[in-house]
Amino acid sequence: MSTIIVALITVFSIIIISLIFIYMQSQHLKKKNHKLLFGLKKLGAQHGLSFNRQEELLNKVIGLDGLQRKLLIVEENNDRFDWNIIDLEEVENCTVKKVYDSIKAGGLIRKWIVEYLRTVALRFNFKNDKPSFDLIFYKNTINNIYDMPELESKAKKWQEMLSKMITKQVEQIA
Repeated sequence: MSTIIVALITVFSIIIISLIFIYMQSQHLKKKNHKLLFGLKKLGAQHGLSFNRQEELLNKVIGLDGLQRKLLIVEENNDRFDWNIIDLEEVENCTVKKVYDSIKAGGLIRKWIVEYLRTVALRFNFKNDKPSFDLIFYKNTINNIYDMPELESKAKKWQEMLSKMITKQVEQIA
């Protein structure tokens, strides 16, 4: 009888400790996202931007100012925030770009193609000679493979929305 009680106590202890770690991780992610959103709002205010659309990703936030046609990206890198502003007036087009690892002969017999997916990004090509910019939504070393469909869907929604804004700009010029 005492062995069963010891086993139950051990199992419940492991479950409780696991739940504590999960809770601590979720609190850490909430704090990190709160910092990123605060950074986005602060940088937006400094540059006179007002966001009508925002997106939170694992290590970055995106804010779109539709009136000024600018996109602000704030990303956390080793406890510091990097940021970039993309002026949609300078963008020629934006596309969803997927990068895969190399697949050896017969590799698709053992693995699904999504297991070779390295990144899903929104690529911005600019009108002038400025190099293209990739806004990464999914990266296999950071994100879970099970999050990939949702993140790819988000990238496609942003691509559709931004492409409409870019197309309107071209129509207005013509």
